[in-house]
Amino acid sequence: MARECKQNKTPGFYKEFLEDEEIVDDVVGFVTGNGAQDSVYEVERLVEKRIKKGHTWYLVLWKGYSKEEASWVPSKDITSLAIRLYNEPEPSLRVLLDDISSLRSALQNSLKSGIIHRTKLSITFHRHSFNFLFKDMGQSVRSKPGKLYDRSDFSMTYFEDDFFSHYNKRSEGCQVVFPIYMYSHVVFHPKSFNSDKSCRNRSFSETLTVGLVKRYTE
Repeated sequence: MARECKQNKTPGFYKEFLEDEEIVDDVVGFVTGNGAQDSVYEVERLVEKRIKKGHTWYLVLWKGYSKEEASWVPSKDITSLAIRLYNEPEPSLRVLLDDISSLRSALQNSLKSGIIHRTKLSITFHRHSFNFLFKDMGQSVRSKPGKLYDRSDFSMTYFEDDFFSHYNKRSEGCQVVFPIYMYSHVVFHPKSFNSDKSCRNRSFSETLTVGLVKRYTE
């Protein structure tokens, strides 16, 4: 799993803001408990949150570093702005549209295959895109981590009606039956080791799992 601390990182340019404590708290950076000037680092975004022994930790993706370098960091060492952007994400339009296109392609391929095949999909989909689109939406499902989403949960701004149907050249069609089950989560890659038996840093994928019910159109 990703490491729990990042101690050897080169300081980001936000270091200069440490001279003003009021500004520092609004910087998207990581501040160690001792408040030293060389302990502030640039954060690209917070990917995931977990509760461990009553304490909140975030999986931090560091700006300019690979996913293998991501770290689990306690919330007390993360600026308030970074946490706010996790709770109220603002993905770039390019990232958002690419994620939506990936979902469209997966749905269209599933609908093209008919009502029996490909009823469960897993695609790469950024978590901050999903949270931006579906925050506080959906209905919880007992004993499952995801939720059920109705058509009204999919904004017409990004999801027009043809997003959920497919027709061939003979006007034969297949469409999604709502609600749709969706689960956004982080999948860590399997452990691997170096020749000296030391464990390598693990990467991860931001994954969207979708469960579908389909029907033929009349």
